Amino acid sequence: MHREITENVLDIVKQGQTWEGVKVSWKDLKNQGSAHYKTDGDVEPIDLYRAGGMFRHYALTSIIKYSFRNRNVEEPVSETDMNKIIDLAQKLIASCRA
Repeated sequence: MHREITENVLDIVKQGQTWEGVKVSWKDLKNQGSAHYKTDGDVEPIDLYRAGGMFRHYALTSIIKYSFRNRNVEEPVSETDMNKIIDLAQKLIASCRA
Protein backbone atom coordinates (compact mmCIF):
# COMPACT_ATOMS: atom_id res chain seq x y z
CA MET A 1 0.00 0.00 0.00
CA HIS A 2 2.90 2.37 0.79
CA ARG A 3 4.23 2.15 -2.78
CA GLU A 4 0.70 2.70 -4.12
CA ILE A 5 0.28 5.87 -2.04
CA THR A 6 3.74 7.10 -3.05
CA GLU A 7 2.94 6.50 -6.73
CA ASN A 8 -0.38 8.34 -6.34
CA VAL A 9 1.40 11.30 -4.77
CA LEU A 10 3.96 11.33 -7.58
CA ASP A 11 1.15 11.29 -10.16
CA ILE A 12 -0.51 14.23 -8.44
CA VAL A 13 2.75 16.18 -8.35
CA LYS A 14 3.41 15.42 -12.04
CA GLN A 15 -0.07 16.70 -12.91
CA GLY A 16 0.61 19.92 -11.04
CA GLN A 17 -2.04 19.27 -8.41
CA THR A 18 -1.55 20.07 -4.75
CA TRP A 19 -1.04 17.80 -1.75
CA GLU A 20 -4.46 18.81 -0.53
CA GLY A 21 -5.90 16.59 -3.25
CA VAL A 22 -4.50 13.59 -1.39
CA LYS A 23 -6.88 12.41 1.31
CA VAL A 24 -5.63 9.33 3.09
CA SER A 25 -6.79 8.39 6.56
CA TRP A 26 -4.53 8.03 9.58
CA LYS A 27 -5.59 4.37 9.89
CA ASP A 28 -4.64 3.59 6.27
CA LEU A 29 -1.27 5.28 6.66
CA LYS A 30 -0.58 3.57 9.97
CA ASN A 31 -1.49 0.15 8.58
CA GLN A 32 1.14 0.47 5.86
CA GLY A 33 3.88 0.94 8.45
CA SER A 34 6.79 -1.38 9.05
CA ALA A 35 6.10 -4.74 10.70
CA HIS A 36 9.01 -3.89 13.01
CA TYR A 37 6.71 -1.63 15.05
CA LYS A 38 3.63 -3.86 15.05
CA THR A 39 2.59 -5.29 18.40
CA ASP A 40 0.26 -8.11 19.42
CA GLY A 41 -2.28 -5.49 20.39
CA ASP A 42 -3.41 -2.45 18.46
CA VAL A 43 -1.17 0.04 20.27
CA GLU A 44 2.08 0.99 18.57
CA PRO A 45 4.66 3.56 19.70
CA ILE A 46 3.29 6.03 17.15
CA ASP A 47 -0.14 5.75 18.84
CA LEU A 48 1.41 6.75 22.16
CA TYR A 49 3.11 9.78 20.57
CA ARG A 50 -0.19 10.83 19.04
CA ALA A 51 -2.24 10.25 22.20
CA GLY A 52 0.32 12.17 24.26
CA GLY A 53 0.22 15.15 21.90
CA MET A 54 3.82 14.46 20.85
CA PHE A 55 3.31 13.15 17.32
CA ARG A 56 3.90 16.47 15.57
CA HIS A 57 7.25 16.89 17.31
CA TYR A 58 8.18 13.26 16.67
CA ALA A 59 7.32 13.49 12.97
CA LEU A 60 9.15 16.76 12.38
CA THR A 61 12.30 15.68 14.23
CA SER A 62 12.30 12.33 12.42
CA ILE A 63 11.95 14.10 9.06
CA ILE A 64 14.95 16.24 9.98
CA LYS A 65 16.89 13.12 11.07
CA TYR A 66 16.27 11.29 7.79
CA SER A 67 17.08 14.42 5.80
CA PHE A 68 20.30 15.00 7.72
CA ARG A 69 21.44 11.43 7.03
CA ASN A 70 21.41 12.34 3.33
CA ARG A 71 23.29 15.64 3.54
CA ASN A 72 26.45 14.43 1.78
CA VAL A 73 26.12 15.37 -1.91
CA GLU A 74 28.96 12.94 -2.71
CA GLU A 75 26.77 9.96 -1.77
CA PRO A 76 23.53 8.73 -3.32
CA VAL A 77 20.28 9.66 -1.61
CA SER A 78 18.75 6.82 0.39
CA GLU A 79 15.43 5.86 -1.15
CA THR A 80 14.50 4.18 2.14
CA ASP A 81 15.04 7.42 4.06
CA MET A 82 13.10 9.43 1.47
CA ASN A 83 10.17 7.01 1.73
CA LYS A 84 10.26 7.39 5.53
CA ILE A 85 10.11 11.17 5.11
CA ILE A 86 7.12 10.85 2.77
CA ASP A 87 5.40 8.44 5.17
CA LEU A 88 5.90 10.73 8.17
CA ALA A 89 4.76 13.80 6.21
CA GLN A 90 1.60 11.99 5.10
CA LYS A 91 0.89 10.86 8.66
CA LEU A 92 1.46 14.38 9.95
CA ILE A 93 -1.02 15.77 7.42
CA ALA A 94 -3.55 13.05 8.27
CA SER A 95 -3.17 13.64 12.01
CA CYS A 96 -3.88 17.35 11.53
CA ARG A 97 -7.09 16.51 9.65
CA ALA A 98 -8.35 14.03 12.24
